[in-house]
Amino acid sequence: MIVPQTFLVVFRSGQISVSPEARLDPDTTGLWRYQLTVLAVDSGLPVRETASAMVQVNIVDVNNKPPTFNLSDSAAYTRHVTESAPIGTVC
Repeated sequence: MIVPQTFLVVFRSGQISVSPEARLDPDTTGLWRYQLTVLAVDSGLPVRETASAMVQVNIVDVNNKPPTFNLSDSAAYTRHVTESAPIGTVC
């Protein structure tokens, strides 16, 4: 599923870019990959030549959301460490 105007293609060069309106956050879209079929057609006469290519765009998520905790189990998130504990100590 591709939302309209997610990607733009420059007519003359074929350069593919992300539209300013695009929303590519996998946390909200559920999409981690987009597959585009690019079709090129020349203006030859008498026969127009065509070619196609598959372009895959992989989305890398940015950790942009704060962690959430289940407040009903707050004891699971409470730990006491003495100041003299060795570095790396897990209680």
